[in-house]
Amino acid sequence: MIIILPTIEATLSFLFAKIFLRQIRIKIIGVHTLENSFSFSQAELHII
Repeated sequence: MIIILPTIEATLSFLFAKIFLRQIRIKIIGVHTLENSFSFSQAELHII
């Protein structure tokens, strides 16, 4: 149990972080689309 629990915790936190980052990415793309700053959003995508 001592070995299994941290693994489950790490997996859950990893999945949560993945979903969270994806939502931020979608928000960033949405904001850039609204502002019509296509070149800036592409520069942002290259960084990610």
